Amino acid sequence: MLKVFHTGDNHLGMTFSGRNYSKDLRNQLRQARFDNLQKLVTIANEEKCHLFIIAGDLFHRPNVSNKRVIETVRILSEFNGCVVVLPGNHDYFHSESNLWNTFMEHTPEHVLVLKDLEPYSLEEFGLNIVLYPAPCNDKWSCENKIGWIEEHTRSNDLWHLGIAHGSVKGISPDFDERYFPMSEEEIRKTKLDHIFLGHTHLPYPEKSIVDLSSVGFSYAGTSEPDGFDCNHPGYARLTTFNEDRITSQCIETGEFRFKELDLEIDKVEEIEEINLNNITDSPSEKLLLKINITGAISREEYRELTASIENLRTKALHLDVNLDNLQFEVTKESIADEFSEGSFPYMLLNRLAEKDDRTALQLADELIGRVRE
Repeated sequence: MLKVFHTGDNHLGMTFSGRNYSKDLRNQLRQARFDNLQKLVTIANEEKCHLFIIAGDLFHRPNVSNKRVIETVRILSEFNGCVVVLPGNHDYFHSESNLWNTFMEHTPEHVLVLKDLEPYSLEEFGLNIVLYPAPCNDKWSCENKIGWIEEHTRSNDLWHLGIAHGSVKGISPDFDERYFPMSEEEIRKTKLDHIFLGHTHLPYPEKSIVDLSSVGFSYAGTSEPDGFDCNHPGYARLTTFNEDRITSQCIETGEFRFKELDLEIDKVEEIEEINLNNITDSPSEKLLLKINITGAISREEYRELTASIENLRTKALHLDVNLDNLQFEVTKESIADEFSEGSFPYMLLNRLAEKDDRTALQLADELIGRVRE
């Protein structure tokens, strides 16, 4: 039996700049990614895994400080088996890369950087494995790096495993096809026992426990969420190879949780009544929350909105509120306050109010507002 711990897209060195986060929160999120890597190594050791695979984007950018790179090596060195690291599109390899040169200068023998398009035998580590890597050599490419793999003959008494970074058509979004795109047919042509992939931040297959014998490839997803487009708890994969079966289990690994809600309201109290326990099981001190509020409320209620939002801030570590699509409810009183009696807007809006056609009333008020701007 062979046990493989599969991760990727860890994005160490992400700064979270350009977001309206406090300095303290940015520091917490940056450190969480290194703490997460330590957690992954601990889990892999507890599960007695033989091989620890990082399928690209261990680092978020090529200019991570030497201190952080050396810290990363120290963490990975604590794994009890063999560690293999594939350069991804964020941390792609080139010979003059300070990032990878520093990394390789400090790695022990059991931590390997898969920088070349050639087979890597792991028999010297006591593993009946040959790896076939497809490292990235640029941030973008319309061509994948797995084409070379099918050219090699293989021994039947070894596991032949691929590691690549990029999109798979129909599974991971890549509308411009610039992230080393692969097709399932190209993956099948490699005739490998399995290919471990990175790039997509969601796991695939998505089921917590799945038989991979006929799938051919898998994504681990990112192990620590990094934004509101990453609405899951963070994952890694534990894949087990037996003679006649390959099974994989998704493991929840993240610390912070990003949650985005779309909320339509017709009264301010609905904001105060939000029960986050029904939305996420993450503790408030680890939750970053974004709420897009739509609907229509009275002007009086709008004045109370700030207090309601401030109350909601106590339920999360960070809160973003988008009010761009929240409208004032149009009533006869608000019409009289805003338009002179007998004017066209006054008569039109009053007529719609008398018909109780709220949709038409709101639309007419919005159009009148645009004309007046």
